[in-house]
Amino acid sequence: MPENADKSSEAKPLDNLSEPPVRNAFGQLREQYEKVRPSVKNTIQDMGISNIPEIRKAIQKAAFKGALTEHDKQQEAAGRDDLTGFLNKKGYYRALEAELKRVTRNEKPVTIVFGDPNGLKSVNDAFGHKYGDELIVEYARRLSQDMRAGDSIARFAGDEFIYILPNTDVQDIPIWGNKRIHAIQDQFATLSNGHNVPLALGLGSFTILPDTCRDILKKGNDEELRKFFEDQTNNADIAMYFSKKISKETGKLRVMRYEDLSVEQIDEYQKEKSKKAGSPRED
Repeated sequence: MPENADKSSEAKPLDNLSEPPVRNAFGQLREQYEKVRPSVKNTIQDMGISNIPEIRKAIQKAAFKGALTEHDKQQEAAGRDDLTGFLNKKGYYRALEAELKRVTRNEKPVTIVFGDPNGLKSVNDAFGHKYGDELIVEYARRLSQDMRAGDSIARFAGDEFIYILPNTDVQDIPIWGNKRIHAIQDQFATLSNGHNVPLALGLGSFTILPDTCRDILKKGNDEELRKFFEDQTNNADIAMYFSKKISKETGKLRVMRYEDLSVEQIDEYQKEKSKKAGSPRED
């Protein structure tokens, strides 16, 4: 506000949103106002708004947020996994595209982390899929602890989980990964049949930089965009493979970054993948 502005016009919080001048100004927004009044009152007070146009904007914004159509709800449900409530693969790709657009605006990278827990195949084979689902839910509970505001997690397929971590660079991953590992290392899941399943998983990350996001979005081609998503996710999967390999060798869980892998390691992964193509999956 300019220094010479009249202090009497300085914004002041409104304690009573039912004052006649305010209500009259809402006009056609009156019904929306009544629906969102409890939530918008705090917003207006926090912003210190005292003029009608700004109040109108605040109410329209709150009303829009609360007015999901049935189609919106169906679209949201279609992007969610029924078992865990996490994003599913479709929801993951949609969320990643939205994040790439944010990256080009705020110039901060986004990191995706592929997580592959152990034990599902063994539990399914020994006790049935009901208990396999219990194991997935327990992993989901532990892997979603202490998530930051803005982070997303998806159940990608089976027991595979993938995170979208906004504003997260390569050097941030070890600290982030140690929190996930702490929730898993040397822990057990107790199934409803009383069986204890030791928990373990691989975690692999890949960081997408702003320039990369900008280049792919400029193309505006859905097919190329989907291929880009698959390639970046595959990079995180490669890092996860070496995370599991090191865990088997050392007995300690560790998050691996794709950026730390050598050309020889990536070649090793490709050869191993070709060799195992069509073979039964192991935990």
